[in-house]
Amino acid sequence: MFRFPDSALPLNLCRTGWAATACLAVAAVVAGCGGGTRVSEFQPTQVVAFGDEYSAFDTVGTVFGSETLKGLRYTVNSVGVGTTYCLSTVSAICASDSSDFRTVTDFVGGGGETFSFNSDPVLRQVTAQESGTGTATAGTSTPVVGESVKRFIARRYRCSATLGTTVGIWVQTLAQGFGSGLSFGGDPYCSTDSGNAKSYAAWGAKVAAVVTQVNSNRAELHQGTLVTMLAGQNDIFEVFSGGLSDADGIVELTTRGRQLAAAVNDIAATGAKVVVVTVPNLRFAPSVIADGRVARMQALVYAFNHGMTLALNDDGRKIGLVDAYVAFGASAVDANDFACDPALVKKPDGSATSGDQEKLLYCTSESLKTNGAAKLWADAKHLGPIGHASLATLAFNRVRQNF
Repeated sequence: MFRFPDSALPLNLCRTGWAATACLAVAAVVAGCGGGTRVSEFQPTQVVAFGDEYSAFDTVGTVFGSETLKGLRYTVNSVGVGTTYCLSTVSAICASDSSDFRTVTDFVGGGGETFSFNSDPVLRQVTAQESGTGTATAGTSTPVVGESVKRFIARRYRCSATLGTTVGIWVQTLAQGFGSGLSFGGDPYCSTDSGNAKSYAAWGAKVAAVVTQVNSNRAELHQGTLVTMLAGQNDIFEVFSGGLSDADGIVELTTRGRQLAAAVNDIAATGAKVVVVTVPNLRFAPSVIADGRVARMQALVYAFNHGMTLALNDDGRKIGLVDAYVAFGASAVDANDFACDPALVKKPDGSATSGDQEKLLYCTSESLKTNGAAKLWADAKHLGPIGHASLATLAFNRVRQNF
């Protein structure tokens, strides 16, 4: 079993250029909110996630022959690029498109072909049979002059959240922290993982939809289950952009926070343990900085979080609270301080994306701005891999301290 070191989060966040005060705030969050006396260390038998896109996975239709791309996440997805030389007489996959074959006429020093094709290949999910480079096709040796070959470039989607790296979303890393058998594996998650974790979270889900998620799947919740809950951001942005006054918006979001707390309390009543995360302070999100109404946003986020936390039936043994509002303060410096470059993001088949959902879902490590990998925010509203890794660390430590 992997255990996150207590020092991992502050060190990683400081390396990304966060202010020292933010690092100290994270350390305070990890140290606070302790539970009661623990007889034995809690080891979940299953992880179940509820909430919005922060905990959601998505599936894309056929993008490579008959293959379906599964386990995409709403953050920066990791992609590896490999090149394979396919002989027309060996590989059925290569032979399926004979127009792409070329006769090798010139190589410089045995490599560096002068021809170039398949310049915009599709993105595919790496499979268990596939090696670290190249594709799952036969004929991977460098071609020689006179051979009829095709150069196939595969952009391989790395769906598994590898411990110790900033790959994947927070619930993936958290689940793997308790053992690979608890990973989000198989259909519809990551084919290279094999755990039994489940996520009912969805893009755009607001509190009312999350309550439905819980009610529809309550039979799956029992002793031994670790439930994760992160929601509220979509409610907050809805009110922020709507016509309610600041005062009425505060009342509305306080009510919605209490509604989410009621769902969390209901989960805890089943015997399951719950890790619930407050909404980060969105006044520092790049989109809010661009809007300029940062004081309004801060008041609305605080109202939601305050309403939720006060309504939790939390004795420290059933519900573990992670205060992301404190941990992710003072992060973005301007309206463009996020990782994904919308102009570079494409769908897995190479076609153009449209709308915020597609531009985040299909953002990969190949479609980042300069120094994008070091930025906290994936897009103008959502945390990137660094933020997700930090949430996972905070949540894992909360489980170990409370349960």
